[in-house]
Amino acid sequence: MPIYSETIDDDSILRILGKKYERVLIIGCGACMNESLAVRYSMPIYKESPNTPYATVHELQRIRELLATQGYQVETKYYNNINGFYCMTNIETDQFPLDWIMQPEIILVLSCTSGCEGLRDRLPTQKIVRITRLIGGLPYCFSDENEIRAIVKEDTEVLPLKKEQFYAEV
Repeated sequence: MPIYSETIDDDSILRILGKKYERVLIIGCGACMNESLAVRYSMPIYKESPNTPYATVHELQRIRELLATQGYQVETKYYNNINGFYCMTNIETDQFPLDWIMQPEIILVLSCTSGCEGLRDRLPTQKIVRITRLIGGLPYCFSDENEIRAIVKEDTEVLPLKKEQFYAEV
């Protein structure tokens, strides 16, 4: 079952950056985060290519435009395979793709906690901040039609986490 997360509000993202940073890289997850965004904004999971996480790409573009209007230099990247986030890592792959164009001063991460911690582990010298909040689980159904994978909202439910769910029962 995917993790359901939501992007924090725009003002909070801008507060994180403040005047301390100029070059910003935003990395988005093409798995659970893409599904979360697809549910929240009624978007497809993908269109035409299953290798392009439609909802994540859309949200990355939205945030890039927000930050660009505030004077930040912004680059975006998404991972949609086993060589990206910690939760989808191929144990035979020890290389993390560092193929972005600019050298960022801060990396904003559009993913769940696991994805962010995996990036921190792989990039220990980078300033990395997650710009999402964990809400719960996301059991869902989807349909495929005309090269579009879409979530069937009436058969989908966000299951909020409760504080007591974080602790094992004795």
